[in-house]
Amino acid sequence: MKKSAPPSTATGREAPAKTGYFSGLCRSKAAGRPTQAEAEALGDHILDAGWELLLDQGFERFSFDRLARFARIGKPTIYARFANKEELLRALLVSRIEQRQREVVADAMGHELDVVLPALAFHAVEKFRSPEGRLIDRLIDWLDYEAGADRPSLRGWALESTQRTLEAVLGDANSASSSQIDDIPTAARFLLEGIAGHAKMVDARVGDTAGEADWAARYSAMILKHFARAGEG
Repeated sequence: MKKSAPPSTATGREAPAKTGYFSGLCRSKAAGRPTQAEAEALGDHILDAGWELLLDQGFERFSFDRLARFARIGKPTIYARFANKEELLRALLVSRIEQRQREVVADAMGHELDVVLPALAFHAVEKFRSPEGRLIDRLIDWLDYEAGADRPSLRGWALESTQRTLEAVLGDANSASSSQIDDIPTAARFLLEGIAGHAKMVDARVGDTAGEADWAARYSAMILKHFARAGEG
């Protein structure tokens, strides 16, 4: 796999002020061993700050030194949790993808198929094309390139994990709909591949929400026509 050229979007953004709960956490570390809750909060803070730094300053400028200054923590604190840059970026990527999947599930649950499918297709394409979506895609390529054959493919994990999320959404929509999808795994795969392909291959004009909504509606109708059957009764 060819190495993907990561984005560089330096903005000179200032590090967040050390206030509130995290400020108290930092003070408590000097006094003694942090509690489990404090340790978990610190880990979350490192991941959140790391993602902000990646989006603001680009992949090529990312380093533990910059992250320590941006997050206002000591570099040894980062090394205590992540052995190197690759491990941190891998954790950042997995965390961000899982968060996006939880958001998709939360938004889609409880709606019927003819509502869920077009909305899901439309918003998923937007997310793929967003700065965060592009960063996720390029970061997957870089990590898979760096890992080589020694580690499982992150691209493969991301596809399988996203498919399971879509299967859960379609299964829930089945229970709320008069029509039913019998082969949910295959329908979810068609949906995923269509969204990813459209997001990457179609050069949509900025702000062309009407055109994108029309594509989402037509693609969803095609999936329903092929996979769905009328419910009994």
